[in-house]
Amino acid sequence: MSYSSTGAAISPAIPARWGERVLKGKRCQQIDLVDYRISQLGQEDHTDQFAAVFDQLKQADWIVLGTPVYWHDISGYLKTLIERISQTTDFEEALRDKQISVLVQGADPSDTIGPVTHIITRFAHVAGMTFADLEDR
Repeated sequence: MSYSSTGAAISPAIPARWGERVLKGKRCQQIDLVDYRISQLGQEDHTDQFAAVFDQLKQADWIVLGTPVYWHDISGYLKTLIERISQTTDFEEALRDKQISVLVQGADPSDTIGPVTHIITRFAHVAGMTFADLEDR
């Protein structure tokens, strides 16, 4: 889920509800990745909708990614999105100076929060983004 004051939201239902609570009425747009066909790297075809999602994220000031925990890791949808973004020729320019945060949801995500946060902070660093911890907001 990605949320922003002019932005986007990417999530399944539970992280989306948490995102709404965290954002407390800020104007945002929600993107549910399950509603889009985003192909794995190297498997793109004419039905791929990655560009539509990435175009929406480019408009966001603050991206809040929400993910359920599946086997101690982010969802496949979010992993695919991150991989696809990192392979575009303009991702650093398109995302530079934006803020990014992550919401991790699961029955007991405590052992997953650290590794997931590491992935997102590393992605933020490579893209020239600022990681914003939601606990600080």
